[in-house]
Amino acid sequence: MLRVPAIAAAWLVFVSLAPSRALAQREDTATLREARTLFERGLELSDQERWGEALGFFRRSRALAPRPSTIYNVALVLQRLGRLGEAATSYEEFLTVAPVNDERRGEAQHQLEMVRASMAELRLRVTPPDAIVTVDGAAAAGTGASRSLSLDPGEHRVVVAASGRQSQTLTLSVSPGAAEERAISLRPAEIGAGLTESSAAAGVRDEGEESGGVLSSPAFWIVAAVVVAGAAIGLGAVLLSEDGDDDYAGSSGVVLVPLGAP
Repeated sequence: MLRVPAIAAAWLVFVSLAPSRALAQREDTATLREARTLFERGLELSDQERWGEALGFFRRSRALAPRPSTIYNVALVLQRLGRLGEAATSYEEFLTVAPVNDERRGEAQHQLEMVRASMAELRLRVTPPDAIVTVDGAAAAGTGASRSLSLDPGEHRVVVAASGRQSQTLTLSVSPGAAEERAISLRPAEIGAGLTESSAAAGVRDEGEESGGVLSSPAFWIVAAVVVAGAAIGLGAVLLSEDGDDDYAGSSGVVLVPLGAP
């Protein structure tokens, strides 16, 4: 049995911790309210088809409260923007965190499959095999002589570089669902020093492709990808309806409806 002094000491510890716990609870409530405000602003911007701005608000809301519904909206907006690779990642995240009984799991899986089918594939044969490949300034995953890159439809700048070698740059436009193959052999740095990026790019353009044509326009392929991959989305992102502010921390009571739906 505890002695009286020990009981008194334990009570003092509990009393001293109570104010800090209450403060933490107030901070959590304030954070969730801010997340909800950001989320609702994202919905308003989506309704106005201001997708780029809406994405920023949804992402800020997700950083404060990573709810499945917010992640789902991020995926839909990225899909609307033609950023299919990022959209696929967000759909995969949604399917990972959403409850098994979430009514949007089936639709998210369907949209993920459509997004993947609409992306283009670039198969590279690279010499030397330890060359570094970047796409639009970002390092591409994968190593070795054979690389397979998933690209959003549109125009891309692919740079292949290796130590002691002359780098090469590919500028190419890819259509939704297309598969392209390129072989790149980097020359030693002291040979072909006059090779320019433009001449390297010219060697990888498809025959008959004209610079400045509609097929080389990034906007053309982004719109095409949205039509193919976003046909089932409706007119925009999604609307969220909830019952009460207290539900915002959870997943119950959430109903996602495509914009423009009855």
